[in-house]
Amino acid sequence: MTIIKLASTQEQDSVSSFIDEHWKGNHAYVKSKPLFDWTFLNNPNWDNDHYSISLAVNDGAIDGMLGTIPFDLNIYGDSFKACWLVNWLVVPQARKGRTGLKLLDIFKKDLGYQTVSFGINDTIARLYSALKWQEMPAMPRMVWINPDFSRETEILLGELYLDADSALIAKFVQDHAINFKTIPSSAYGSFDTVSKKTWDNRGWGKLKVKTIGCSRDSKYLTWRYFEHPIYKYNSIVVDDGINVGLLIWRLESVSTSSQKNCFGESYQYARIVDFLPNSESNASELLSSFIHCMKDNGVQAVDFYCYNNEILNLISKMGFTVSKEPRGLEFPNHTQPISVGSPIRSAVKLNDSYGSVSTSEDWYWTKSDSDQDRPN
Repeated sequence: MTIIKLASTQEQDSVSSFIDEHWKGNHAYVKSKPLFDWTFLNNPNWDNDHYSISLAVNDGAIDGMLGTIPFDLNIYGDSFKACWLVNWLVVPQARKGRTGLKLLDIFKKDLGYQTVSFGINDTIARLYSALKWQEMPAMPRMVWINPDFSRETEILLGELYLDADSALIAKFVQDHAINFKTIPSSAYGSFDTVSKKTWDNRGWGKLKVKTIGCSRDSKYLTWRYFEHPIYKYNSIVVDDGINVGLLIWRLESVSTSSQKNCFGESYQYARIVDFLPNSESNASELLSSFIHCMKDNGVQAVDFYCYNNEILNLISKMGFTVSKEPRGLEFPNHTQPISVGSPIRSAVKLNDSYGSVSTSEDWYWTKSDSDQDRPN
């Protein structure tokens, strides 16, 4: 008989082994128990002494699992319980019947979560379509190439795209290598230099009424970035006395040893994971301070995945470019090792009373949502 239940903390080894065997060998959750616990147990939106993972167990063996990452879903200032779905899998011999759906029912029906699946492939997209979920358009990606490293970037892209025309590569680099004009900032620091109350009132408090998505309140940001067990995230806060803006990113040294190019043994790459200005002047000061920091650190390229129409328009005005890949050419988005991956797709299933927001451009998602920004 199959039992559907939440995973206990004593079952971490068993769940990791199941992921290693049936999902992906040497997965990040298998390699790091601190990452596993941070994701599925220590989340401030999960008040439970079990992991936020449902299991299908038959005669002591795991036949299926569904991991979730709970979060507060903000809809124009109103808050609802929600979760991202990760590692949803039932072994082939147990796929008859409703085992997979029962794994979901623990969170959707028993715990009352709204559900979002972020980072889906064609196979899972067909499943969600059958379940009447709303698939969202692929997430736009902003790319900035440091003009100081234009030639090195051309070499790198030439080695990744052996059949691409050199003029096409040069044009791509030229389109994304923007010289920013730095401007003085009124007052800036890091996230820990402002009080939680200040951010929740004059930062997120102003943004939440016009956006949909994971609540970026101080509780969530502290856990997501500054308590992360592996990555070190950096932040810039601009406070003009009325509005507080925030930008969060991480640096990564990326090895190019697998590529026969002249880019050196490694290069500095940065990924913006949250850009939350409350005004155009906020945005200018945040990006100006950020680019200055990138120049100081010898960063060759920056990217930012973001699904929000207003933010995209704002950051485009500042000089970032929505990456429009001609004939399949794009800047690598996987870093260890360097490679090109597919666009990020997602699907949403909200209660009928909230279904009208599913296709809104007011959603604010970035690559840090769910578990998309984690070690490979």
